Amino acid sequence: MRSSFRSHPPRTIRLEVSDEGLREFDAGIESFAPWASVRSFRLARRFVEIELSNNLYAYVPDQRLSPASSRREDLVAMLEKQGVTKQLPPP
Repeated sequence: MRSSFRSHPPRTIRLEVSDEGLREFDAGIESFAPWASVRSFRLARRFVEIELSNNLYAYVPDQRLSPASSRREDLVAMLEKQGVTKQLPPP
């Protein structure tokens, strides 16, 4: 399985965060998750993990945040503003 991951070139996925929810753009496909479908988030050392109600996750690497979206703290502030539950890191 690991070799299968290596055979695919990296691709750019864009995630937009707005007052309405999360919008993802991946290879010409647009997905939208309203805030009501965002279950929780967890802070890891180098990324923010966002859990959706359909048991899918979005992993947002800190280093990939664009200058326009600013900082990790801005993303976390928006999640908290929308009432998304913060999960503790696993032990």
